[in-house]
Amino acid sequence: MQYKFAKRVKDVPNSGIGYMMHYASKYDKVISLGQGTPQFPTPSFIYEALYQRSKTDKMIGMYSSVRIENELKELIKNGWPKSTA
Repeated sequence: MQYKFAKRVKDVPNSGIGYMMHYASKYDKVISLGQGTPQFPTPSFIYEALYQRSKTDKMIGMYSSVRIENELKELIKNGWPKSTA
């Protein structure tokens, strides 16, 4: 199937995220926060933490917000809590 695109589409700039992912791939110690398919099952402590937090935090299940992204960055920066799961 051949698609025809409007000529104005060629002027739409590329997404910055693509450039960032390409740039980050050049480094060994970079944690990708992009979407992907994990190669391991989600640990049960994460399901439990999300379930408990969903009872009080209405943002769970919504698109991420700056507050959530900053919280995640802090967790990563300070060392993710170790689990006994």
